[in-house]
Amino acid sequence: MSKGPTATAMLTDEAFRAWCQHNQIAPETATYIQRLRSSQPVRKVRSGVSNVTGRYPSVKMGVSIQFESQHVELWGIYTMERDDDVLEYFDQPTRIQLHYHARSGRKTSPWHTPDFFVVRRDGAGFEEWKPTAALDHLAIRMPERYQRHGAGGWRCPPGEAVAHALGLSYRVRTSAEYPPFYIQNLKFLQDFWTHTCHVDAGQEAQVRAALTAYPGVSVAALLDAHPHVSVDVVWALLTAHRLYTDLAAASLMHWEHVFLYQGEAEGHAAVWQAEQMRLVTPLASRLLWDGRLWEAEVEGSTVTLRPEVGARFRLASDHFQRLVDLGQITPEGPATPSPLREAAREALAQAGPKALEAANRRWHEILAYTRGEAITVTARSIQNWMAAFRRAETAFGCGYLGLLDHVARRGNRTTRVPEASRAWRRESLTPHDAVPQAKRAAGVYRLYREACARHGLPPVGERPLYRERARWPSQEVTTRRRGKRAAYAAQPFYY
Repeated sequence: MSKGPTATAMLTDEAFRAWCQHNQIAPETATYIQRLRSSQPVRKVRSGVSNVTGRYPSVKMGVSIQFESQHVELWGIYTMERDDDVLEYFDQPTRIQLHYHARSGRKTSPWHTPDFFVVRRDGAGFEEWKPTAALDHLAIRMPERYQRHGAGGWRCPPGEAVAHALGLSYRVRTSAEYPPFYIQNLKFLQDFWTHTCHVDAGQEAQVRAALTAYPGVSVAALLDAHPHVSVDVVWALLTAHRLYTDLAAASLMHWEHVFLYQGEAEGHAAVWQAEQMRLVTPLASRLLWDGRLWEAEVEGSTVTLRPEVGARFRLASDHFQRLVDLGQITPEGPATPSPLREAAREALAQAGPKALEAANRRWHEILAYTRGEAITVTARSIQNWMAAFRRAETAFGCGYLGLLDHVARRGNRTTRVPEASRAWRRESLTPHDAVPQAKRAAGVYRLYREACARHGLPPVGERPLYRERARWPSQEVTTRRRGKRAAYAAQPFYY
């Protein structure tokens, strides 16, 4: 964290002493915390191949906060900025020495710089932020340093031991703790909490009256009913906690999916009531989804959907119900005709099992991404699949067609070169390439074509010969071309 000469932390000295007294902080621990609060960061963050560094202008701290990853540490900064439980946080606060056994069994004591030191209402401690995928590999490389705990998260026993001796805590935080929608929405609202936005009292009164009459109304419906109300009023009220919506449920840019309530308690009560209604609402057996008719069966906490043509698709019950609430899945009567076009039906009928399995896997990833859950592929891949889905939806009325691969249409992949030509290609490399006077690849190919012409054989292409030549070197070939000493590297190692 970059601290200028006029930078001040959130807590005054008097407030800090009151905080220490409230949490019964030992005098030596209070002195240690005060030293961290008044110190500069012990190091500057560094960028590498897989991370992007930067600085975030913190409103809460009044200074610039360093981050070493725009998808992990920056996410932590966004959440701490909006978390009322966080009083102060400092980046790269100090170096601590960890003591544990390496995987080989040898004792090791590396120096470690935690990402943040965080002062919360009920305590203080170090926090280390890591990507979820990286922790799986780190747990294999350093099993005593990174371990899973029973609640499903991660812990660092050596870090906890050092922090406990200082009267502090140590937490390992991951990028999977917050849904992507939550972070996106915090970024969206950033301008409203960094700059004061004046809210017209009349427009605020209109919004509150609408929510009193229709709790849970969407932003789109609210603006349709009150066209003179600016949407910025809604965002400003959400930022000031004078309205409530679940920031993890949907993107704020999709107004029809953002539901507003007077307060957080009212929002949670509405969600609980909806859950109770789902428990008693029977599941319609015939449904319409993505231009196809489906039959649904409940199997525990999973809903199995069988389409009129294609492979079956499984969804978690809560995810299925969310699609129903959003109107993407609609119940239909037994006599409802199929809206599936004949071209789409034929394409689905001709798709093989592997193509359908790949399409289902892509569809699952898209649904997880739109819900803000963890994904197993890159965001770029999902964006490309979503674009293909929309194109197929526009062209055929069924977006699922855009997720099908077309491996089966790539034609005959078997070689058309006669076996005699391929055999002569390998034979010709011995007199032309495995010799002390090494030739260029183009020269080898020219000699090969001349040899094929003398024997009346059709030559293979230039590129296939180059690929064959690249696979050609062996210990014997290297010995002929460069000598036996140069071939030592190709020999197996012996003790």
